[in-house]
Amino acid sequence: MFMNAVRTQVRPSQRVQYSSQEWAKRALQLMSEQGVSPTPRHYQLWYTYASGEAPLLNRMIDNCIAHTKRVGDELSERLYLKFFGAKGENALVQETGQLMHAELDKVIARLNSAESDTTRFGNVLMEYGDDIADLADGDGIKALVSGLARETKEMEIKTRSLESELKKSSEEIKKLKANLDTARAESMIDDLTGIGNRKQFDCVLKMATEDSAMSHQPLSLVFGDVDHFKKFNDTWGHKLGDHVLKLVAQQMKILIGDRGTPTRYGGEEFAIIMPDTTLSDALAFAEELRISVSKKQMKTKATGVALGRITMSFGVTQYMAGESMDAFVERADCALYAAKSAGRNKVIPADALQITAAE
Repeated sequence: MFMNAVRTQVRPSQRVQYSSQEWAKRALQLMSEQGVSPTPRHYQLWYTYASGEAPLLNRMIDNCIAHTKRVGDELSERLYLKFFGAKGENALVQETGQLMHAELDKVIARLNSAESDTTRFGNVLMEYGDDIADLADGDGIKALVSGLARETKEMEIKTRSLESELKKSSEEIKKLKANLDTARAESMIDDLTGIGNRKQFDCVLKMATEDSAMSHQPLSLVFGDVDHFKKFNDTWGHKLGDHVLKLVAQQMKILIGDRGTPTRYGGEEFAIIMPDTTLSDALAFAEELRISVSKKQMKTKATGVALGRITMSFGVTQYMAGESMDAFVERADCALYAAKSAGRNKVIPADALQITAAE
């Protein structure tokens, strides 16, 4: 009943009938019904859902409601990070790019000035050529040659100055380009875990889906989520929570090697892009990673007291030719939520029928 009511509320054709105040009221009502704390981040998420401005977000929340009945704070936070937490360009990339543009503007201005000087020098030579034809005495020719030598010397000085400035600018642009490349690389790395961030995920997945569509080679996607992470954080603190995320990322890097790209998708959710990998192989990898992580025993450094083991849930899917990136991601995410709904610490494919098709 609830889902039917929500779908009626967010139908695009009806959006014009509601004001922003009405969307706000609906968002707060939905948050109350779903047991979501009224924080600014959660409000932004549920206002977007109520207004129907992001169809993919609406499908995600509908799937969550279908599997968990009540979304709650944990899923709301994860969805917020997924849709709103990775926006904005890295400041260093912007700054370096602006410096490069400024340096190039200087080069262009200097070249324009040099072109103007060259044109003027050419005109002077033509004038002197005309004057030489009219001269009959030696003194006149001597004065003309002297003036020509003076103009030539001045042009030589300007040319050498131009060469020096262009050399400096070339060296500066090379440095800025190196800085920009470094900044761009750093902007795609998650500061905490050292693996790729959401921005890298988006870039790599776009290229991977395009390559798969052209080469007809398989492409699989693994979504993983640390089970009960919020409870762990609340019980033992964010410092240990950060340690858990680092440990998971390290295991991902070790096991995936050069077979794929591990990324932190948002919060405690991870994603691994696996080119040239069938669904069966991706499921086997996810199971290997699940077991590897579950063997890690967390202990306090000070006392050595055991804090319990880490478990993860995984959703796995294989790319289907012609589908959009959003659809591909959504299927993996739905499989992940199914794994969590089925009791956590499991690996579930987006579509069990794909296993047969991929083998």
